Amino acid sequence: MDFVLFLITALALIISLIREIRKRGSDSIGVVVWKYFSYYTTLSNFLVLVWFAALTFGSEHSVTQFAKNPNVATAITFYIVTVGIANYLIYGWLKLSLFERISDLLVHAVTPVVTLSYWFEVV
Repeated sequence: MDFVLFLITALALIISLIREIRKRGSDSIGVVVWKYFSYYTTLSNFLVLVWFAALTFGSEHSVTQFAKNPNVATAITFYIVTVGIANYLIYGWLKLSLFERISDLLVHAVTPVVTLSYWFEVV
């Protein structure tokens, strides 16, 4: 289960980065990546990715034990759910192309819902 959630989050971040690169205008790839990692949405999704990676690939290291802590799970779940709620309260349903809509749904809806479901299951 952890591996599937890791893959979903990784896919969401990759598609989101591709979206940002496609609409970069005159910015260089480096500037686009820098801006991309300055968004709270990206940072929250990346935190979820690292968390799921620690749960999936970690053995009995202290990092894995830290990731299994219910307080850590609750905090990360709160951060990512806040991303989803705030996005739709602030922006609503923007008129986006199909690719942009998929990217938006992955980082603002799918990852938060999957993480919240996981949190309900394990905590």
